[in-house]
Amino acid sequence: MSLWLAIILFFVAFFLILKGADWFVDAAVEMAEGFHVPKVLIGATLVSIATVAPEFFVSVMAAAMGKVEMAVGNAVGSPITNIGLILGCCVCFTFIPISREMLKRECVMMLSVVVLFFFFSFYGIITRPISLFFLFLVYLYIRYSLRQARNAREEWRKDGTIPKSDFNLKRELFLFSVGALMVIIGSRLLILSGSAVAKYFGVSESIIGLTLVAFGTSLPEFFTSAIAVTKGHKEISIGNIIGANILDIILVLGVSGLVRPLPIDRNTHFFATPVLLLLSILLIVFGKTRKGFQRWEGGVLVTIYFLYVFYLFL
Repeated sequence: MSLWLAIILFFVAFFLILKGADWFVDAAVEMAEGFHVPKVLIGATLVSIATVAPEFFVSVMAAAMGKVEMAVGNAVGSPITNIGLILGCCVCFTFIPISREMLKRECVMMLSVVVLFFFFSFYGIITRPISLFFLFLVYLYIRYSLRQARNAREEWRKDGTIPKSDFNLKRELFLFSVGALMVIIGSRLLILSGSAVAKYFGVSESIIGLTLVAFGTSLPEFFTSAIAVTKGHKEISIGNIIGANILDIILVLGVSGLVRPLPIDRNTHFFATPVLLLLSILLIVFGKTRKGFQRWEGGVLVTIYFLYVFYLFL
């Protein structure tokens, strides 16, 4: 594949993933609101599952095609992009609140998952038994989220609140399905073009996965969070990022590791994962100050992200 064809396919893949993800994110939000799920839970569950789909398809397909470095790099690089670049940029423009309950529960879950991955990465490989354990954690996370949704609906009933219920389920299911198909096709093109660009410039697929591909598959989170902030739905923004980070590790690596055992290279274990640990800790620490994220804290997150990217390519 020539360089120019690879670049063209890369941008075509970006468009397919971005537009497809946009459709099924909107559809997921409509269905969630129609089924009376609160905004913060929409962000941490259905929206997160939808926006994590690009990472999921890219990593699973990369594993199936034998490009295991890209599979792992994308799954680890996307959470770094989510916190450092996406959350950092959003916070630079406005104060984003976060509830004490989310800090104690979802944020601690996210940090625990990252620590767990760091521990397993000492083995140098994500084996199928480890992947099955990750998928068991996915089951526990979904079960927990459903319980939270039921509790929220009960609170609504006690308060006499009438949530949105007038939505076209068939239309939303159609948009969700078409969007998912576009993401699958775009993901495969992204792998092929990303690998071609990496080989042309002599850059390892691990670094391409940790940076360029991770950024591309994180675009749905970026636009979802940015749009949510501009529309005043800040709970969706922060919930989306935290939920996506949890699923990037346990769902994406869990399924990818079942397809093919995933070796962990030195870049991922000794550099990318510690950076993800640092950003996850800072997210919790910053969130505790004034019950939200201030602009200067967003600047710190963005600075760490760009130093991370600069070091990888250096």
